[in-house]
Amino acid sequence: MTQDHAWRPVAAQAHRADVDLWWIPVHGPEPRREARAVAAAILQAATGVYPLDPRTGEPAWATGEHGKPGPVAGRHWNLSHGRGWALVALAGHPVGVDLVHVESLVRPERVAARYFAPAEAARIADAAEPRPLVATALARKEALAKARGSRLLDLLGTDVTADFNDEAPGPVRIADLAAPPGHAAAAASEHLHLRQHVWRSTCDTQRPNAPLSAGSPPAPSRPRRRGHCAASTTSASRSPATR
Repeated sequence: MTQDHAWRPVAAQAHRADVDLWWIPVHGPEPRREARAVAAAILQAATGVYPLDPRTGEPAWATGEHGKPGPVAGRHWNLSHGRGWALVALAGHPVGVDLVHVESLVRPERVAARYFAPAEAARIADAAEPRPLVATALARKEALAKARGSRLLDLLGTDVTADFNDEAPGPVRIADLAAPPGHAAAAASEHLHLRQHVWRSTCDTQRPNAPLSAGSPPAPSRPRRRGHCAASTTSASRSPATR
């Protein structure tokens, strides 16, 4: 088990959920394809519809003007990729999520200086280690762009490190997520009562069964013989502190 796979979700709290988040460990040779297959299985479990391109036999879905996946059977959803992990959000209203692997950022302080709002860029420039701050800011901006159906480029100059949720126009708000080690993550939606799950499957594409206890850690899959797959989830809920 890698260090990232030893990460555990937040402790469970009892409340209603507006957004379901699925943390998906991906460790195969084609992690993006693996994550898309799991996302399709999650959508099938939630809607009864498996989004499939009949020409290729691969998961497929309609996308909007800027590439955001469209609703499946009336359910809004979103997908983001990190390193060793992917993140899926599922809701009854527009939602965006983003997962950023911190060490994958190239010259993040230059990105902030060139594209971010002056006050935001100044706070990052004054930090002893700017990379995690830039990763967090990018995760917030990308999640916000996805929830609004816009482009990240249009929101790079939006200051999301201050009191964004108190001053933002429109109903969409941002929440930081407790991400696996080495990552920053955020969700954005009109409603941010979240229920979090960690996908565990011996095949990674099997429909989930009943959840495990909230304290169980996520674990990488160990594939069995074809036709002998099992799947489950670790669940935890919380209403996060929003930005």
